[in-house]
Amino acid sequence: MFLAGCEEKDYAFRSIATNLTFVMLITGFETYCQKRFLELEKEGIAPNIEALVMTIYPKRDRDADILKVLKQDAADNHQTVAAEIVSRGAINFQNYDSAKRAFNKTYGLRFGDIGLPSEILDSIQHFIRYRHRIIHVSPLIGILNQPDVPPEEPVFPTVELARKAAGEFDAFVSAVHNQSLTLRRVE
Repeated sequence: MFLAGCEEKDYAFRSIATNLTFVMLITGFETYCQKRFLELEKEGIAPNIEALVMTIYPKRDRDADILKVLKQDAADNHQTVAAEIVSRGAINFQNYDSAKRAFNKTYGLRFGDIGLPSEILDSIQHFIRYRHRIIHVSPLIGILNQPDVPPEEPVFPTVELARKAAGEFDAFVSAVHNQSLTLRRVE
């Protein structure tokens, strides 16, 4: 990793570089989830659009017949309804819970059933929260979980933590992908 040669006196550089590593990893998470979500339909997996709409749109939109609007806009834009929903930004793939709900309701793919220990899934969610603070507070953050300290122990941006995050995101993406390959095509 590019941080390996940093000396102890380069703490600020290491912190910023580590924090930006989290930003890049979460961008990769978001990009993968969005792309895979759309690929599944192209691979013949039928999306449950009604369940997705019920999950991501508030009652007032559903009462205003948002599904009919989405279908018409998708036809006008020469894309599927799932692609129309994604293009509108209705699913926040940068948010673990939002991505989890979208995959579950649309394709029946549950993040909790992809074969990873809950500790890794929890870590992924922590890293996403750290990224949010890095982007919206400062890339100079020295304690990643500062709002939760105490009672939690402080988490510092270290090279080891960045390596752990990279490994866990890799494991997550691989597990989601492998699980998605087991979904049944519509014949």
